[in-house]
Amino acid sequence: MNCTQARQHWHLFHDSEGDAELHLQVNEHLEHCPECARWFQQQIVLEEAITHSLVSGMEPTAAIWSRIEQQLVPPQPARIKKWLLFGSAALTLLVASLLIAVSIENSSSPAPELAALSVAVHDKLTSGREEPNFVSSSHVDIEDYLKQHVSFPVRCPPREDAGFEARGGGTCRLANDSAAYVVGQVDGESVSLFILSRDSLSHFPELQAIPQRQRTRHQRHGAHDILLMEFDQNLVLAVGKVRAERLQRLLDAYGSYPHDHSVKSVRQRAS
Repeated sequence: MNCTQARQHWHLFHDSEGDAELHLQVNEHLEHCPECARWFQQQIVLEEAITHSLVSGMEPTAAIWSRIEQQLVPPQPARIKKWLLFGSAALTLLVASLLIAVSIENSSSPAPELAALSVAVHDKLTSGREEPNFVSSSHVDIEDYLKQHVSFPVRCPPREDAGFEARGGGTCRLANDSAAYVVGQVDGESVSLFILSRDSLSHFPELQAIPQRQRTRHQRHGAHDILLMEFDQNLVLAVGKVRAERLQRLLDAYGSYPHDHSVKSVRQRAS
């Protein structure tokens, strides 16, 4: 997917529409194209500014209307530009109506965006279509790798005593959020753990409907079980075709190991 194609799908991507494959392709493009990643972030800021202005009853500023004009309409004569800059009740009502319509449509659809995206990446990694960025069976080495490649805190992944045989780890993007992942096996079945910053919760509307009192949240996407847990500064997902209680054991083990690398030191001394 090139830059033009990625930007043409901005609204589908932002509104959690389209299929998981489309989101995956856009995510892959954003991961390797800083200009488009910056452009997408600018669109998010603009959308939020418009929404905040309309909801709060504030008059949109000339700068906001100028950006709306650049994104939504072709160049206009100076007379029309002046009309746009100082605002129009009719145009304001139109934009507000469109935003409300989109809001109603999104709220009426479950759109399990995070579930669909995590399953798409999981299938790609575990089917052999893509190798992990870092191939290793060492949980300590995987943790070290992830800490060097993400900007948010990452805790040690589950180990063998939790029934998890690690195969590697790496980074990816889920929607507009950076994520770390660890792939491995449980009872011979492929399982992936995705680790995001806890701030990512606000970027996935479908999670807002889940009661916060539930420590672990369970979803199904196709044949996959998905368990999600908030832990310290992380949002952690376990994805796989294994029993939910086995995934729960992995979540319970996440971050439960010492942060010093005593295990690694013991292994080095033994060797």
